[in-house]
Amino acid sequence: MQVVVYAKMEMSLIYGNPSDSVIEYLEKYINETKLLMRSLGQNILEKVDISKEIKNAEKFYMKGKNYDAKLILTSDNEVILLKGSKVANVSNSLLPNDKKLREDNQNKLKNNILQEDIVLKSLSKASHFVTGCNVNQKRYLKRDE
Repeated sequence: MQVVVYAKMEMSLIYGNPSDSVIEYLEKYINETKLLMRSLGQNILEKVDISKEIKNAEKFYMKGKNYDAKLILTSDNEVILLKGSKVANVSNSLLPNDKKLREDNQNKLKNNILQEDIVLKSLSKASHFVTGCNVNQKRYLKRDE
């Protein structure tokens, strides 16, 4: 049964409008996936109110000679480096992965000032991104009161 439905889906997606049975199958699949993800504690398919997340999140800042950044640690341990943050130039001591991260986001910087928010995976990555070198985030990150 699933093979037949899958074949119908492929054909309808390639050649035009999907049939009602294909749409019904896809909706059922999406609903079952949502249920499974919710039971695992993940709401990846649900809309998230970012403003609510930011209000409840921990706020940090980094301030130094060549950088001045504001950061938010979300409930899922991701870090949002906020628009308007000033970052330092990249030094040669920065690890290759961190250099690549900086290069990938170079289009979001203008004169070393962020033009839009950036989501990073950890406070460590954020501190490397901001300072342009490998640093201990515990030394440089300060809680915003």
